[in-house]
Parts: sequence; C-alpha cells; structure tokens
Amino acid sequence: MEYASWHWIFLINLPVGIIGAVATWLIMPNYTTETSRFDLSGFLWLAIGMATLTLALDGHKSLALPPIAIVGLIAVGIIALLSYWLHARQN
Repeated sequence: MEYASWHWIFLINLPVGIIGAVATWLIMPNYTTETSRFDLSGFLWLAIGMATLTLALDGHKSLALPPIAIVGLIAVGIIALLSYWLHARQN
C-alpha cells in the first residue's frame, strides 16, 4: 500500500535541513581563527593523486583503458600522493 510517491522523501529533507541550520546557528559558538593562505601546491598534489588513482580503479571496466595506462595512472597517483605527503610534512 502506497500513501505517497517517492518525491516526498526529498521534500521531507527541507524542514529537517532548515531546523538543523537554525540549531547550528543558535547553538554553535562563533570562533574566529586566523586563517592562512590557501595551499595551492598541496591541493594540486592531492587532487592529482586522488583523481589518477580513482581513474585507475575505474579505468579497466568503465573506461576500457589498456593495462599499461592503468599502471601509468597508478604510478602517477602514488608519486603525487607521496609528493603531497612530503609537502604536508614541511608545512
């Protein structure tokens, strides 16, 4: 027996989200911290590493990449993540 369509599951999230936003605004303290400048090189190392490893994991079935391309993506991903790790240790 169906009382409502599946669209209602999305509409029920609206009041829950609004209540959560108001509760957060009222309850959470307003801490102000000194911000540092955006670490572009760290962001790029991490983004390249995560993207290439994701493509390597999904590349064989979904993208039909040859095995040499997958090995290359894994190598680039590991090098990028190691570079990010070294970069993050210095900061």
